[in-house]
Order: sequence, then C-alpha cells, then structure tokens
Amino acid sequence: MEFTQFIRKPFAVEVMEITADNIEEVAELINGEVVTKGEKTFIQLNRRVIPNVNRAFVGWFLTRLDGKFRCYSAKVFNEQFASRESEVGYYFGKMLENEEIPETGYVALNVFEQEAIHSAEDLDGIPALSALGD
Repeated sequence: MEFTQFIRKPFAVEVMEITADNIEEVAELINGEVVTKGEKTFIQLNRRVIPNVNRAFVGWFLTRLDGKFRCYSAKVFNEQFASRESEVGYYFGKMLENEEIPETGYVALNVFEQEAIHSAEDLDGIPALSALGD
C-alpha cells in the first residue's frame, strides 16, 4: 500500500476584523449576543452559525465563505490566512485564476501545515508550485 502526496487547493474567504466599533453589527450578522463581563466584551456565539468556537473577542476575525461563517483569534487567523495582496496570496491567486477572489479576501494557508512560503524562491522545492515562481 502506498500514499501519494497531494497539496490541498487554497481557497479565498471574505474577512472582517471584529472591533469595538463594529461588535454590535457583527453580533447581529451572525446571530450572536454581545456580553460584557468585567472589562471584557465579547460575542457569545450561536454554535449553529459559528460551529468552531463559543466566543469571539475584539481583535478576532470573522470569515465568510459560501455564506458560512467562522471566527478565529488573531494568532490562529494569522497562522492560517494571508492577505490577497501578500506574496503568498499572489501565488495562490494564480492557482485560483478561474475563480473570483474578493479583492479584500484572504487566502487560506493551511495548504502547507509545516512550511510557509515567503518568496518565489521558496516555491522551488514544491513541484506543483515551482512553475508559479517563473
């Protein structure tokens, strides 16, 4: 029995950062409830709408893909997504040429769980992507 290595296709998502100014509007959009406990204000999330976490805080990110929402802490978001305008977004965008990518969208990075691509030179060791550096 043999395994063959595949690369997961990237996908573009729409993104909004949750701020003190928009927290009420975001909560309404995703059917959540703004709660303040002590000095912390957060959105208590409806698990039927946002299944991956229970709460979202100011500074977190809300993503939308095909009408489905997800929330991510800034740390997790920055590990898994890159701006469409970044080098990574540019190269993955070439892979998605036939799909519409929101101009302000982000591209998921969990394609390479162990290795981040920082420049065209980093593509050399990845056969399916090496041609993109040309």
